[in-house]
Amino acid sequence: MNMVDINQVFLSNTFRGDQLDGEEPVLTIKQVEVKSFDDGVQKLNLHFAEEKRTLVCNKTNAKKIAKAFGTETAQWVGKKIQLYADLVDFHGKTVEGIRVRPVKSANGPVQQKAAPEVPFDDAVADIGETF
Repeated sequence: MNMVDINQVFLSNTFRGDQLDGEEPVLTIKQVEVKSFDDGVQKLNLHFAEEKRTLVCNKTNAKKIAKAFGTETAQWVGKKIQLYADLVDFHGKTVEGIRVRPVKSANGPVQQKAAPEVPFDDAVADIGETF
């Protein structure tokens, strides 16, 4: 008798931590939408360019992405994130959940929202220099 894992047969249309099997895919965010659940809770649902499955984004993951790319989800489109499994508490149980990490761009550090430029104040008093 052949043994088959039902999780491999009945794949979900969303990513689940227990289905990553040690892989840590890097994916490009294609679209972000708000998804409402039966209990009235709303979460972000991320669609990717490379994958049909989506990621239902919890608050922790949304905050990580926002810290790197800004709080406006339109700024996330085209950016890359890496998914990885980590142990999380869910309804009193420890389970494998998905966490994200922003991916560095080819040009260096993580692509972040630019900080506002502080203008140089020429009117600061000259304290003088003695040599």
